Amino acid sequence: MKMHNTDKTTTLLMTENEKLKDTIDDLEHKIDKQAKELNRLLLEQKTSTELQTQLSTWQSVVDELAHSINTDVYIAVNQLSRYRDDPRINKAYHHVNQIRDLTNLLMTYIKRNELVLSGEMKSLDVHECVKGQLALIRDGISTLRLSEDDHIDRLLSLEVPVEVSETPSISVQKEFVEAVPLILKDLLRNAFKNTDEEDPRISVSITESPDAVQIEITNNRAIAESFRDWFNGVTHIDPAEMSKSGKVGLRVIKMWVDLLHISATLTPNYTLNTTTAVVVLPKRIIL
Repeated sequence: MKMHNTDKTTTLLMTENEKLKDTIDDLEHKIDKQAKELNRLLLEQKTSTELQTQLSTWQSVVDELAHSINTDVYIAVNQLSRYRDDPRINKAYHHVNQIRDLTNLLMTYIKRNELVLSGEMKSLDVHECVKGQLALIRDGISTLRLSEDDHIDRLLSLEVPVEVSETPSISVQKEFVEAVPLILKDLLRNAFKNTDEEDPRISVSITESPDAVQIEITNNRAIAESFRDWFNGVTHIDPAEMSKSGKVGLRVIKMWVDLLHISATLTPNYTLNTTTAVVVLPKRIIL
């Protein structure tokens, strides 16, 4: 009987997952379309009234899609929570919760000027945060959309050393505490995707100073100069070689680091064929 119930739950989750995927794809498409339209208007030096109209339209689209995503996530979490003793279900449960947190963060960002902030601060262990995101990425390795099965297999068995001397922690305003794991997750995902297919390597180091915690993530494939310049803010022109999913993830990072005054850069080394992402988290992050 329990097996029958599990099969029904699996079927339901597969259906909800397809609906969720379609919703997220729709969200990415509409955000990309609206962003291009806003850029076009800026280049044509349209009036602030027209820009505000476009922004309101974009916010409305995201608001509606966020509501739809949260509805599907609520159903999935409710079903998954009944079978947490199954390791596979437990992994899915954590990933669905990540989608929920990302959606809520997106809405927080959009409505940031209307929020009444609590002023409450939350402590975040940066080392544990990095380890948690590494585990989630490995559990969801198929979402990286890699073309070679051998590459995926090698990444699944890859040991990622995390060099840390102490227990680095920061304090983050309650409403934005989930933004830090989001930033680290997308930078780590980018590192996993951009590794040598035959011999993938990634390393992480965490150092703490009186004012900040610095995280360095190094992978063994150098990004293109256009990619580097776009991410580091040297140019606003999208690099042609970057995938749509890559653009969405890195745009999210840029959005949050700008809002929360976090430093994040990508530095390729063409001699060693490596890329190093450096994130500097202030010890106290507040809007």
